Amino acid sequence: MSRTEPGCYPSISAALMEAGKGGTVVIQPGTYHERLRLPDGVTLVAEDGRGTVTVDGGDEVAAFVGGGHVTLRGVVLIGGGESFPVVQVSGGVLEIIEGEVTARGIVAIHARGGELRMRGCRVGSPDGAAFLFEGMPPATSRARPWTARDAVR
Repeated sequence: MSRTEPGCYPSISAALMEAGKGGTVVIQPGTYHERLRLPDGVTLVAEDGRGTVTVDGGDEVAAFVGGGHVTLRGVVLIGGGESFPVVQVSGGVLEIIEGEVTARGIVAIHARGGELRMRGCRVGSPDGAAFLFEGMPPATSRARPWTARDAVR
């Protein structure tokens, strides 16, 4: 995925439409002004590692997961505003590895269903909350309690 390389998809959204379940979209460095609806089974990878790819959703949701299992690796997500988080999880599983989420508004990550897994991530919201969890099922005996320290390492 590259806006400038010949033969590559011009946007992350275009690449996602073709990726299909189990597909991986490798993204070249840069800032992409998009609002992503992430389909089941897709993986987004920053080609050159952590912090080299930024998805800027403006004042709206930069990444939405409504079901399935989605993985983001090394991607920076920026966005949100007075009415929207940067990341919205309403179902399925969102796994963020070595990523960053920065809110411009009320909350960085809003999970009102599904599951959120994070490893080696940074989450910030200078003007609001880093996380908002609503209607989440109680933890099972296999789960350990989650703390903010788990997300910020």
